[in-house]
Amino acid sequence: MQKIILDTNVIVSALITNGIPSKIVEELVIEKKVNICLSHEILDEYLGVINRKKFSATKEFHLYAE
Repeated sequence: MQKIILDTNVIVSALITNGIPSKIVEELVIEKKVNICLSHEILDEYLGVINRKKFSATKEFHLYAE
């Protein structure tokens, strides 16, 4: 199975839109067609971006930030 790293922008876009990033995440990640590679630094970046004040009104982010 192919290993990938998802850019933070792809994660953010997938959570707040129904565009191409959300289709990528759904098709590849949720259906387990790839393995996601993460490090502590990447995970910290994801969480840091999701917890930014500008996203506080987006309820989808609260599901993942906790």
